[in-house]
Amino acid sequence: MCQVMSFIIHPATQRIRVHDVSGHAETYAHFRLKDTNRPNCYREGHYLPDGTVEVRTIDTDKHTGKELADYIKSKWPTFVKFWNAHAPRKISGDLNLHSLQGAEHLRLPESIGGDLYLHSLQGAEHLRLPESVGGGLDLGSLQSAEHLKLPESIGGWLYLGSLKSAKGLKLPESIGGNLYLDSLKSAEHLNLPKSIGGGLYLGSLSESERQKIRDKGFAVY
Repeated sequence: MCQVMSFIIHPATQRIRVHDVSGHAETYAHFRLKDTNRPNCYREGHYLPDGTVEVRTIDTDKHTGKELADYIKSKWPTFVKFWNAHAPRKISGDLNLHSLQGAEHLRLPESIGGDLYLHSLQGAEHLRLPESVGGGLDLGSLQSAEHLKLPESIGGWLYLGSLKSAKGLKLPESIGGNLYLDSLKSAEHLNLPKSIGGGLYLGSLSESERQKIRDKGFAVY
């Protein structure tokens, strides 16, 4: 798997194509293109959440990798602007935005078939999550549920390991895998889903509080 966001660009026309944001091979195949050593064929590139743009070219291409990267940065100065302009509305596999630290103006896909990693987000303000996530959802750095609106459906695990209070937390009715709430100091305000397919991790609660939740039929650790 390549880095997000992956794209291919024509070194002469500067046309950008994206099909799979996490890999070049799938994008080449989708558009029936090939990566060859002939001059001015589509080349691989990345626009990273930290703002870095990388483009690989060969000596006989019309523009160098730096020239193409500068062109992209001039037209889409931030990762979010580039993402919003080129990302597909649905992603069948995983989406790894692990290092993204802010979600202002970010338009995530309507649905994600695999896991969604947003581990570095410090707050949920401006965050608009997909309606459904088929795999797991990593929001491991959130310490508050303020502004957090979770997807209606999460097919895999949900990681909220840094959340210190359940105040304002509205969980989906069902979570297919484990639910990680390791840093909760109290079960106050905690309204659990109707079903959790895996374990419920509440390592910071007292044993008596964990036992009360076990008595409701949950596998608590």
